[in-house]
Amino acid sequence: MSSAAKKVAFGVIALALVVIAARGIWGTFGEAAVPADTRTLMDVETGKLYEMPVTADWGPYPHVNPDTGKKTLYATEVCYANECGKHGGTHVIMNELLGKEGPTYCPKCGALVRFHNPGPRTNVDSNDD
Repeated sequence: MSSAAKKVAFGVIALALVVIAARGIWGTFGEAAVPADTRTLMDVETGKLYEMPVTADWGPYPHVNPDTGKKTLYATEVCYANECGKHGGTHVIMNELLGKEGPTYCPKCGALVRFHNPGPRTNVDSNDD
């Protein structure tokens, strides 16, 4: 085997080990992972969540619920504040999308929710359980 071929083989093996180590550290995509071309929508009447792909004909909200045929689906933001952050987040429909005045507060913990709401804390104390 030539020197160049050995270097390529070593590089491939090293890359494979890095990928395996990264999966061990960060894991694979779990249930909470949503593809970039998908949106989480909530039925305003039932609170049921739907993962829907963004399509070329994606129009304004509300979208049609595939279960009922009614236009009751709205995009959500996720609240990770207070107890919501300890339990995977709470999906919230923004008042602006519903045509309501004023800021949106999480119905579960009362925290202010904004568009592009901050994600979960990454520096959680082990004493916060």
